[in-house]
Formats: sequence, C-alpha cells, structure tokens
Amino acid sequence: MKKFIFFLGLQLLFIVAIAQNVPCPTILSHGFTTVTTVGTNCTTKVYVYASGDVGAQKGLRIQVYLGTITGTLLADTCVIVPPRSPSNYYESPTFTVPCTATITYVITRYTSSNGSCQGGTCGLTVTVEGGPLPIKLSTFNLKRNNANVTLSWKTELEMNAKEFIIQKRQGNEFVDVAVVAALNILNGSTYTYLDNNNSKAVSEYRIKMVDFDGKYANSETRAIKGTGAETEFTVFPNPTTGSAKITITDVTENTEVQVMDNAGRVLKTIILVNTNSTELNNLQKGVYLIRIVNKESGDAVVKKLTVIN
Repeated sequence: MKKFIFFLGLQLLFIVAIAQNVPCPTILSHGFTTVTTVGTNCTTKVYVYASGDVGAQKGLRIQVYLGTITGTLLADTCVIVPPRSPSNYYESPTFTVPCTATITYVITRYTSSNGSCQGGTCGLTVTVEGGPLPIKLSTFNLKRNNANVTLSWKTELEMNAKEFIIQKRQGNEFVDVAVVAALNILNGSTYTYLDNNNSKAVSEYRIKMVDFDGKYANSETRAIKGTGAETEFTVFPNPTTGSAKITITDVTENTEVQVMDNAGRVLKTIILVNTNSTELNNLQKGVYLIRIVNKESGDAVVKKLTVIN
C-alpha cells in the first residue's frame, strides 16, 4: 500500500511539473493600429505578432475594454497559433471609440485551441492601458539605396501630436533608434528618416506615435530585404482549406501580387499600396501559383499554394 501511495505521489508530481511547464506561443510584439478616423472618433484594432509552440496548436485571446478591465468590453477574439509557426500577425476585431479615449487590452495564452481558447492558461498575461491616438497614419514605406534605408510616412490627422519614435527589431524586441518631432499640423504632414549603414539580410521597422498626453500607438511593422537579397514572401497556411495570407518581406507602392492557376494563367492581380500583406479567400480546391512582382526592378518570385478543401 505504501508503495502504491508513493507511486501515486510521483505521478501527481509529474503531472504538476508538466502543467507548470506547458509550452506557450511566444508574443513578440503588440500594440494599437488606427484604421480610420472620422471627426474625433477612431476605428482601431489591437495587433499581436506571435510565434508558435514547437509541439502543438495553441490559443491566443485578445480582449479590449473601454477604460480599465472593468469597463465595457469592446472586442473579444480567440485565434489559433499553429505549431512551429514563425512570427505571424494576429489582430482583434475593429472597434470605434473617441480618439482621446483610454482603452485597455489583455492578451492571454491558452494551452490549446480549436478556434475558441481552451484548456488552462500558460505564460504571462499581457495587460496594456493606452488608447488609439489622435494621429492618423496614411502611408508608411521603406526604400533601400545600397546600405541606406529611408523611412517615409504621411499623416492625415494630427491633434496634440508630440513625436514619432523610430523603432527597429533586434532579436525578439523593438528598440528605439531615433525620434522625429511631430509638426502637429491638423491636416497631417510628411516625414522621412534615413537609417545609415544598414546592409542586414532583413530589417524590420515600426513607428511609435506619441502625443503630449503620453498616449501612444504603434504602426504596422514594415520589413525590407538587405543589399543583394531577393524579395521574400510567405503564404500561410499552406496547404489551406480556402483562405491564405500573403506577407511580403520587402514591399513598395509598386508591388504586384498575381494569383495564377497551375498552367500559369493569371486569375487575379492585386496591387499593394501602403501594406505588406493581403488575404486570399474562397479559393477552390487545386494548385495555384503566387507571383510577386517588383514593378520598379522587374524582379519576380513565385511560390506554390495548395488548396485541399
């Protein structure tokens, strides 16, 4: 009997140890993105960049509240983080609040998911209080000239705007590399920043937009390839059951996405403006070719997409 109790105790300790070490998705970055501004109201969403656990599918829940976490629930969504997935972009549903409002978002990681977060939680829960910013960013682009990268962005609205902090990814974090003072012109303005001596294989940037009240929001992340590198892009998931997201490492306003059948006939053409990604939906079963064309250089890269629905 004592042996049985001892063995049972070991089993319980083993289960507890496993429960305390359940792998989680890795959250790389997160923040607010203002989609549109109408008058003094901002339509906004929360974004998360996360990579998958090596062993199994996990869940990532994004909840957004007006004011503090005791306030009105503005958005609540659960997304699936596939196993062994690299850094992927996830977002909450959009919501509209006054541009000066304070909102709080909570990011919780779950041990499993089938579209709705399940199982126990794992890792640390992220809680951030902030808000959509009274700055509307209309464009954000990167351009390389040999070892120099120029960041250019335009705003359509600036109210109480203080500064733009240029951030660059180093490992799993973004670090501040420069500060550009905001002109605080109501109808917006144009800005540039030159990052010298940059010849990395891939560089990722974002802009932290700060107002005089201390509130801030981050732009979407932009990436640019290094000197002599070819354009890179991902198609995820692949194979798919009908929908896939295309994300391009290096994009300009003159980047074209072509969706072709297996015979090379162009079925759809998408021009990317002010974004480095696009989604394909309602694809029929079959094999497709995704072709990315840089209209300035003429370079093209092709990858295969398989639909298995």
